[in-house]
Amino acid sequence: CNVVFTSDRRMLPNFPSCDNMYFTVGFHPKDRTEVDMSFLEEMLSRPDVVGVGECGYDFSRYQSVPNNVLQHQLHNFTQQLKLAHHYDVTVVLHLRDVNSLTSSALHKQARDQMLTILSPSHRVHLHCFTGTPEDAIAWQEAFPNLKFGVTSMISRPEMQGFLQVVDIRRIVIETDAPYLVPSMYQHSARNSPAFLDWTLDYLCRTFHMPPRIIARQLNQNCREVYGLT
Repeated sequence: CNVVFTSDRRMLPNFPSCDNMYFTVGFHPKDRTEVDMSFLEEMLSRPDVVGVGECGYDFSRYQSVPNNVLQHQLHNFTQQLKLAHHYDVTVVLHLRDVNSLTSSALHKQARDQMLTILSPSHRVHLHCFTGTPEDAIAWQEAFPNLKFGVTSMISRPEMQGFLQVVDIRRIVIETDAPYLVPSMYQHSARNSPAFLDWTLDYLCRTFHMPPRIIARQLNQNCREVYGLT
């Protein structure tokens, strides 16, 4: 989601830690400001900050991407990748192309850019994956420690091919709250972590696994991608 910072940003480095609660920090690609490197570095000094992002590209508001927008997002993405490399924290990757789709060309552009800065062994959480099976295969080959974030969109027909080429050990579930409300919760105006049961149930039926077993695997996947094991 898009977070608007005001003076609250100065409070975040001193925000109290909580047991078993971790978070990521970053500048969303829709953010029109330049990455504040000193702020991110201050935040990354905290042991409970385990990732940089969401960062990447988002051209969903454009029919044709202006060059200045492309260059701005390229710069911000590059700066955050360098920080993730330096601090050895997970990259939380956000990709949206024009018309809110995510083209294979954009996947390749981001992947190639990341490989110029990061080791293939770097941990990557590809947030809200909506690519093709071919995209999924290419990401797995490029970054063996990558996990695909799946939301309620996993039930869409165009996502079924993805589920044929990805093992459950490659998946983490997420809501993208307050967006992407699952169909059974359409009475709610906002999505919520409480609705993750819908996505979990869908994966249980897809992979023919009982809820307790698949939940344990998903928990392990999350710990792996954020270096918490």
